Amino acid sequence: MGNRLALHNKLSETLGITNLYYQQPENYKLNYPCILYNQEVGDIKKANNKVYSYTKKYSVTCIYKTDNENIILEMLESFEYCKLERTFVSDNLYHYIFTLYY
Repeated sequence: MGNRLALHNKLSETLGITNLYYQQPENYKLNYPCILYNQEVGDIKKANNKVYSYTKKYSVTCIYKTDNENIILEMLESFEYCKLERTFVSDNLYHYIFTLYY
């Protein structure tokens, strides 16, 4: 598993999107297509009252102005520990939300 900057670069290269935002600040105008991602509570494994393994978990939202179902297959094929959570349309923007362990 890599670090956040490695994930940033892999997302950009895999999906061909240069507008990536980590923990997007409020009142920031987004340029589409874009990817928003932030870190969540990861997978913790314990033994003998100690942490012996921790895998970082990210929520990744891909936003497009037009429908792009290809993104689903691209993400699932490119990232071993990736799961599509949901898709929806809001304000005529298509959102694809993934959970990703990296």
